[in-house]
Amino acid sequence: MPAYSFYTPNIDNDGHDTNGSFAGTWLDGFFSSYLANATFMQDALVLVTFDETQYYAERNRIWACLIGGVIPPNLRGTTDDTFYTHYSALRTIELNWDLGSLNRGDANTTLSNVFQFGAATLNYTNVNVTDIPLMNSTVTGLLTGNSWNDTNSPPSTSEASNVSRLSAAAVLSTVVAIIIFYLF
Repeated sequence: MPAYSFYTPNIDNDGHDTNGSFAGTWLDGFFSSYLANATFMQDALVLVTFDETQYYAERNRIWACLIGGVIPPNLRGTTDDTFYTHYSALRTIELNWDLGSLNRGDANTTLSNVFQFGAATLNYTNVNVTDIPLMNSTVTGLLTGNSWNDTNSPPSTSEASNVSRLSAAAVLSTVVAIIIFYLF
């Protein structure tokens, strides 16, 4: 198994054009053999998540679940009220493999808390976000027909001085994503 894998099901299996029950049946069929494999799960962290709420007028709160052997036994089956976004998964990956930052939302400390169970190991202090942003705006980018410069402003000088950069660009888009990576 590679150190990092990213899976996104099709528009039916992700529940976008069907429902949660349909997506759950797909996920069970796709993933149950991995869950049953103790060797596979021993050093794995699996994130299962969705990308949006149904209504843009409501705060975008989505369900996410972390599964795997890297979760400390005392935290298994618990909930975590730390504010996370999809940037949190990206930031956790960046710090784990010392990749640097894309210098966008992953560099925004309000949006990129890392998974709390690994924060100390990754030498990262999460931010206690009390004024949770709506997070429902569409983010334009590379697939809009506009250039990156037309759709994104460069980071401020202070932002850029505190963050290292990756040399490659990445596009992250998910409706239901299964992210498997080996940590720590």
